[in-house]
Amino acid sequence: MRNLLFLSCFIALLSCKHQESGVASIDSKGCVEIPVDLSSPQIASIEKNLGTFFYVKLETNPESVIGTIDKVFCDDGKIFVFDKKMESVLIFDMKGNYLYKIASKGKGPGEYLMLEDINLNIAKKRLEIPDIFRKRVLFFNYQGQFTGELKFNKQIFSNLTSNKEGEFLINNQIHLNEKTIDYFSNKGKLSRSYFEPDYPEDDYNYFAALQNPVATNANKMYFLLHMNEIIYAVENGKCKEAYRFVFGKNRYSDIKDNYFKSGGGVDKMLSFYDNYKLPLTIDNLFMTDKMFTLRMILFPHCADFFYDKTSGKSILVKNWKSDKSFSFIPSQCVGSNKDYFISFVPSESVMIFFEELNKNNLRKFDQKGYDEIEALYNKTKLEDNPVLMFFQMKL
Repeated sequence: MRNLLFLSCFIALLSCKHQESGVASIDSKGCVEIPVDLSSPQIASIEKNLGTFFYVKLETNPESVIGTIDKVFCDDGKIFVFDKKMESVLIFDMKGNYLYKIASKGKGPGEYLMLEDINLNIAKKRLEIPDIFRKRVLFFNYQGQFTGELKFNKQIFSNLTSNKEGEFLINNQIHLNEKTIDYFSNKGKLSRSYFEPDYPEDDYNYFAALQNPVATNANKMYFLLHMNEIIYAVENGKCKEAYRFVFGKNRYSDIKDNYFKSGGGVDKMLSFYDNYKLPLTIDNLFMTDKMFTLRMILFPHCADFFYDKTSGKSILVKNWKSDKSFSFIPSQCVGSNKDYFISFVPSESVMIFFEELNKNNLRKFDQKGYDEIEALYNKTKLEDNPVLMFFQMKL
């Protein structure tokens, strides 16, 4: 009897370990299909497609100089700018006034060895910074003060998002020996994994770094994968297909084996769209309450895709045009809040654009737009921080 009980416990233990380390199933029911015509990306109109927008000039002083803007979060009247180049997070108010900075490199409490990504958990009012070499995430409040940490029972990597329960979704795509997506409890314990890496190690350099492949909205945690036309969502520990892009008859699953068997490499990558009529990658996912945007790489250019979750309308933007309105053109998205997408305009572009308007005496065509750009120009120097552009889309 004792041996039988021991055997039963041993089998149960093995079963639990297998479930934890294995790859969880994906639910495909209710997935929304989105047709996308890649052959004719549109020229978006500032007058027709750009909705409400406003600018925030970020203060420049010796403490607040920005090297790059990699990601932007907003909440409670504060703007959090992730600067990967300087390995820091700069915090501004909504008028662009500099408030605080997190630049805590080191080995002590509240310090990280390398800063590769950040996440803002709005439900918990905390900034989350992964310290990947020590398998932990550091927590900071909105004043930039260290408040605690969460240790994980498995190696974690850079691309992370979290929900209001404090559970984490970690995207491990750049590490070939790991499961692709890991889902952790709010205690740092691995609960489930989704997907195995499915591209050869020889192609690591060409498929290793999707930009911003994770996002959280309405407590669902979303993620993207390499060479995959689906946006996946994780809620209550269950993973499902949320949105599927339909590119005519072409699917990644049909061409993936052929692509990798043919050798990959830079030349193959550059001709990917011509050969397969699919985006090389789909990445840079950002969500508002109403819409989401992402980037589709179609060599030799990139196109920004916007989708209205309420109406089902969408637009694939190759470029912008304007017939009579003056505003900056939204560049690649670096953030979002519940209402707006966020891009940025380098100070040099502010100066060049206004000088061109002034040189050609274009004030009379759009007085309001001209005045807004003039106001930015008058307080901008070449070496200044970029201007953030908060914008909505009309579809």
